[in-house]
Amino acid sequence: MFKSQDYELFSLVLSAVVGLLIGDNFFVLALRERGAGMTLLVSALIPPVTAVIAGIWLGEGLILQEWLGLIITGSGVCLVIAKQAVKVASLRRGLVFAVLLVVSTAVGNVMVKVGGARLEGLAIAVIRLAVAVGVLWLTTALLRRVSVVLRPWPAAHHDRSL
Repeated sequence: MFKSQDYELFSLVLSAVVGLLIGDNFFVLALRERGAGMTLLVSALIPPVTAVIAGIWLGEGLILQEWLGLIITGSGVCLVIAKQAVKVASLRRGLVFAVLLVVSTAVGNVMVKVGGARLEGLAIAVIRLAVAVGVLWLTTALLRRVSVVLRPWPAAHHDRSL
C-alpha cells in the first residue's frame, strides 16, 4: 500500500511539525516561565532522551558507557532542578513546558533519522523548514491570526534624545 519512501517522507514532515513547531513553541514557553538557565539545563536532556526513544522505536542499543552517561546527565539535571524547585515552587508550569520541549524535540530527532536516511543534511533541513513554515502559515490562516505572524513585535519606541 505505502512505499518505504512514502513512510520516510511522512516521518520527515512529521518531524518538522513535532520537532520544530511544537518543540520550539515549548522552548519559548519554558523560557518565559523558567528563564534561560533552567530551560537550557533541561534541554541538556534532549540527547539522552533521543537515545532512549531511538532505542525503543528503532531498536538501537546502547553500550554500558552510554547508559552511564545518560544516568549521570539525568541525575545532574534532576539535582539542580530539585534544588531550584524548593526555592520557586510556583514555576512548575515552566518545568512542564521544558519537559515537553525535550520530549517533542527528541521525538522529532528520531523521526529525522527515519525520514532522512537517504538524504543529505541540507536537503533535510530545507524540507523540514519549508514544512514548518507552511504548517505555521496554514494554521495561522485557519485560526485567522495571520496578523500575529506578520507583526510579532510591538512597535519600538524611539528615543529622540540621543
